[in-house]
Amino acid sequence: MIITFLKFIYIVVTALAAPIVYFYLRFLSAKTPKYGVKAKELLGFVPKIDYEHPLWIHTVSVGESIGAIPLIKEIRDKNPNLKIVVTTSTTTSRQLYKNIGSNITHLYCPLDSTCAIKRFLKRVNPQGLVIMETELWPNILRETNKLNVPITIINARLSDRSFGRYKKINSYFKELIGNKISYICCQNLNDLNNFKSLGISEKKLATTGSLKFDIKTSNSFYERAQSYQEFFNNKLVFTVASTHEGEDLIVLNLYKKLKLKFNNLILLLIPRHPERFDSVYELACKENLKTQKRSDSKFDNDVEVIIGNTMGELPFYFLLSDLILMGGSMVDIGGHNPIEPIAYNKPTLTGPYIRNFNKIYKDLVKEQATKIIALEDLESQITELLQNSENRELLAKNGQQFLKANSGAQEKTYHILKDIYQLQ
Repeated sequence: MIITFLKFIYIVVTALAAPIVYFYLRFLSAKTPKYGVKAKELLGFVPKIDYEHPLWIHTVSVGESIGAIPLIKEIRDKNPNLKIVVTTSTTTSRQLYKNIGSNITHLYCPLDSTCAIKRFLKRVNPQGLVIMETELWPNILRETNKLNVPITIINARLSDRSFGRYKKINSYFKELIGNKISYICCQNLNDLNNFKSLGISEKKLATTGSLKFDIKTSNSFYERAQSYQEFFNNKLVFTVASTHEGEDLIVLNLYKKLKLKFNNLILLLIPRHPERFDSVYELACKENLKTQKRSDSKFDNDVEVIIGNTMGELPFYFLLSDLILMGGSMVDIGGHNPIEPIAYNKPTLTGPYIRNFNKIYKDLVKEQATKIIALEDLESQITELLQNSENRELLAKNGQQFLKANSGAQEKTYHILKDIYQLQ
């Protein structure tokens, strides 16, 4: 009775909220790039074409998309007659699918409103739904499950913190979410045990590892970086990637102190969100630093700060770097995944706020493949690493060994999806 009442309340609230969210994202949001007319897809108004009974894969945002794309390409390449619809929830992640190739269509995921989801499902008519990580929306799961469409969660994680919240509503979780899912591929044993404790049958659970450890490096980025090799040849490059509001000034002040010790030091500063590219550029200029943008046709010899204002080029920036500090960790954002720069054989550090990737960082620290640095120690520890190339090389080497030891999630995940969705 209580569950029925909660479902009713949730359905009503999400139905009322959907047009408001649409209107905001379509006309008021400051996001760059903007949703534009494609925002109507959030309400389920996707193009009226024949999607040919596709496999629907939802990857939410940039981080999930980067981890999922190699698997998506493998599914496509091994199943040339299978059509795939990929949905995301952010404008930035959409950019990653622009040039992904044939048989893959990108759409925005409908908001968790019953009307929007029904409209989406009627037009797309998916044969299966694969959700990257733990994007568990009750209405999407319920309406998809009603059509007997198997739902699989891949790369799933359920932290102890999230588990504690769900545990308080254990019976509701099982009824509204758990019973709708066909299978869950967990990142590690702790995630599996947390799902099991919430009542998910052990028959629906497997530990497959993290897809984000299986990142494939791209030759195109190596070629792109090589074309800048002459300019950066005699320079020391310190990269701070995926910064958020409040971090850029910390980084710029840090750079000023480091610059006094290293005359040839260049800062590559890469904001996480494109709508902040211009404001971060202006901030660096106000700090009286010689600043340019990556999009400039060429860099001046006396440039001090380069703003990474292009999308989809993080590996390019990493390859130019001598040392990398991951953003989202100097203010309480929760950190960002260090696996991609490590995959490109670069020494990678983080600040102290890493709750979203706590286990990955602790495992890396255990293998001496990264350092978690307190804010007050940033200058001293980064100075030491910039002075000592051997220590930087050791961090990178240990990172490579860590990735090698933890790879294989893509193969394990594909094997499970193969059985569920009758893939080749």
